[in-house]
Amino acid sequence: MTLKTLATLDVVILAYNAEKYIAQAIESVLEQKNEMAFRVLVSDDASTDSTGELIKGFIQKYPDRISHHRNPTNLDTYGSLQNIMAKCTAEYIAILEGDDYWNHPEKLKMQIDFLQIHENYVACAGLSKVYNEETEKFEGDYNKLPKTDYELKDLFGVPPFQIGTLVFRRSALEPLPDIFKGTISNDKIVYTLLAQNGPVYCFDQMFSVYRIHRGSISKTNTPEKIYEYHERLYEAMKKHFGSKWFVEIEKARYLHFRAFLKGMIQENKWAINYFTKFASMWFRLSEWKTLNGWKDFFYMAINML
Repeated sequence: MTLKTLATLDVVILAYNAEKYIAQAIESVLEQKNEMAFRVLVSDDASTDSTGELIKGFIQKYPDRISHHRNPTNLDTYGSLQNIMAKCTAEYIAILEGDDYWNHPEKLKMQIDFLQIHENYVACAGLSKVYNEETEKFEGDYNKLPKTDYELKDLFGVPPFQIGTLVFRRSALEPLPDIFKGTISNDKIVYTLLAQNGPVYCFDQMFSVYRIHRGSISKTNTPEKIYEYHERLYEAMKKHFGSKWFVEIEKARYLHFRAFLKGMIQENKWAINYFTKFASMWFRLSEWKTLNGWKDFFYMAINML
């Protein structure tokens, strides 16, 4: 009997120029105390460093467990995920970014046990520590979770948990639609696509370490470029999810745009070019027109103008 027949879990690792981190990521997966058989599929998005050679070194040690899937050209984050997801065959899937790692030895066991018991949930996640490579310090948690159960309406905005903590039912996500190509927020896309089919549970347990470093998307792109990527994402979401979710998506879009503008203001960058767009978005959302909402609007207007 082959490993493919045995496997009920596929672990996907997404890597691009991750030579400094990929070994720790793979080792954190292999160290999981889990009785079920699982495969590790490492997606290498046309790395130009030694990431591929390091992956091959692990394959020599674990030829029946680890496989290397190198994209001939760079597909960016969503394209790479879409490509490797098409190669998954197991009932459950876990995702880990190649520059992050798991820090709970029973993460997979806890999550698979939960999903097997609670058949109405499509996925479960957990908490993450944030590690800043430049300061060489842990800088708190990825997010403070206000609750444990999440529905679709909760997941259009800032991701409440990190994608590296996620385990989900493959049947709830495939196939990944082309409409999100050219966007960069895999976590937000995956969470919302999953939550179309059922709730997502979040453990009050630390499952992973999310690493900030110079090669991160947030460090290699300007705030303006990242904002453009997210604008594409919200437009794609409106097309995919339809009019039923238009207001929820616009709320999330407004809050993201507001956070972007506050960052521009704090950096003393000229933000007047964005004022018309900000005002238009604000006025379309009637629920913001409270006393505090008006205060917020005038604060942003005064600082932008």
